[in-house]
Amino acid sequence: PDGRVVAAGAFQAALNDPDLSARLGKWVGEKALRQAGLWHRAGFDFGSLAINLSASQLHDHHFAGTLIERVAEQGLTPGMIEIEVTEGVFLDVESGPVKRILERLKQSGMRVALDDFGTGYASLVHLRSYPIDVIKIDKSFVQRFLSSAQDRAILETILRLGASLGMDIVAEGIETAAQLQALKALGCPFGQGFLFSPAVPASHAIDWLLPVDCRQTRVA
Repeated sequence: PDGRVVAAGAFQAALNDPDLSARLGKWVGEKALRQAGLWHRAGFDFGSLAINLSASQLHDHHFAGTLIERVAEQGLTPGMIEIEVTEGVFLDVESGPVKRILERLKQSGMRVALDDFGTGYASLVHLRSYPIDVIKIDKSFVQRFLSSAQDRAILETILRLGASLGMDIVAEGIETAAQLQALKALGCPFGQGFLFSPAVPASHAIDWLLPVDCRQTRVA
């Protein structure tokens, strides 16, 4: 009401309501797919688009089929989509349906990422039991590993584990050049964070999708 910008974490508790969470997740997913479709039809190579799923969305046994249909309607291929889930999803919903839904999405060609790995309900069993392609290391480890021997040891262990399992590893929350260089030295292949860019509107994201020479022309 007073015009302040409120971060998502401030109202995250409201999303514990299953109906609200499912409706919001549906809206976000459809909007993201429409944007990806626009980029694809415009010839922009955006690689893949990651969409976070909530536990409430995975209550719907028809979810996988519906998502696959929505992807096709936008002229996209499943390989352009990455599904992100947190480990809490595996506990909040009966494990059988969740596994079947994720397996169907993976079989269609989508990749499955385990987000915020290392916190909350972390369990190595999830890496064995579910069709995980990507491990995203929680930012709490990334932000402290330069000053904490324990966090560094955990981060290094996750990197080795992921490599051994043939999974891609993404370090979340990279904010400084020192963190980036240290992660590179440890062999971390991918990273995300404010060091590269804060969240931006879709119109600004196009600058990231254009080749360097086109960016220079655009700026000029």
